[in-house]
Amino acid sequence: MTMQQIEKQQTLEKQETPEKKVQQKVSFIPNTDIWETKDEWIMEMDMPGVSNEQVNVELDQDNLKIYGNTTDIEIPEGYTSIYSEYYTGNFERSIRLPKDVDIEKIEAQMKDGALRLVLPKQEKAKPRKITVKCA
Repeated sequence: MTMQQIEKQQTLEKQETPEKKVQQKVSFIPNTDIWETKDEWIMEMDMPGVSNEQVNVELDQDNLKIYGNTTDIEIPEGYTSIYSEYYTGNFERSIRLPKDVDIEKIEAQMKDGALRLVLPKQEKAKPRKITVKCA
């Protein structure tokens, strides 16, 4: 699966369907950016106010599922909330991984309100130089 196919899948995930409305108890789907280098794919998901204890990352064959729950931001005593753009509640994102991901080496790290996933490519998928020999 190419990165363009992944992006198309993610666009379809965001679209509302009657089936999703029935089964969906998800408050939000984290915004996600994906980059590719010759060695790996990097995914970064916006998760302001979410701690690493609130995030679960699971791999089932080639499906990577990121889910969890956030709580409301505590409002100090004596203050009243006027406006809030932070999403709270359940979140979930499922992404089908390209076949070339080395699933044994996937790493996840939460930093500065973003979840970063490093998806290394298998050696056979990396570009390599082939030496031309003299016959």
